[in-house]
Amino acid sequence: YQRRYLDRIPPHAAIHESVALATRKTAGFVNAVLRSYQRRCGELTLPTREDGILPYLSVNYSFPASLCARFVGIFGEERAERVLAAFSRRPPNTVRINTLKTDRETVLTRFAPDATPSPISPDGVIIEGADALRQGLSEGLFFVQDAASQLCVRTLDARPGEVVIDACCCPGSKSFGAAISMKNQGVLYSFDLHQNKLSLVERGAAELGISILRTDARDSRTFDPSLVGV
Repeated sequence: YQRRYLDRIPPHAAIHESVALATRKTAGFVNAVLRSYQRRCGELTLPTREDGILPYLSVNYSFPASLCARFVGIFGEERAERVLAAFSRRPPNTVRINTLKTDRETVLTRFAPDATPSPISPDGVIIEGADALRQGLSEGLFFVQDAASQLCVRTLDARPGEVVIDACCCPGSKSFGAAISMKNQGVLYSFDLHQNKLSLVERGAAELGISILRTDARDSRTFDPSLVGV
């Protein structure tokens, strides 16, 4: 990457530093690859579609050819390329509105023009400004959650008064979303394998005004009969 796209470091220095960073076993291999590339960089090109769809997708988007083949089989060539390209783009700062304290329209109005509605999630807002993001988070008006994760929670359709278990909860955004869907009524068990991570969930719930979470360190691979029929 440094040799192909950057020009601040001279080629010999870039090669030397990369070899120095390699382990003793791999230093010779790294040196050989980089020096070979240095000799041939002018003639090397990335695969095109004419070279075959799988080499083209695999090399240009840095995915294993086997996974590219699976995506092509599921989505077709054009859509598979769009899916792979999406993995390389930086996602926007998407937040999930805390409807225990506010609503989406109020947030959009207050933080305009830095706030725009998510085109994917009806509960989501894209926040562009760092100041707006910090202010809304500090007031518990929303929390950071990707739009796809918001749709997962929406599909769960947790309702007030229910008992819900999040068996792998950290850092807690799906638990928060479910608790908000439940209007903070009922019980939501937020379990995770690691005790030291649960403070993140507890702190986040407190900032959002959520009181129905019950956190505990649990291994969801182990059946707990005490949770049957709760």
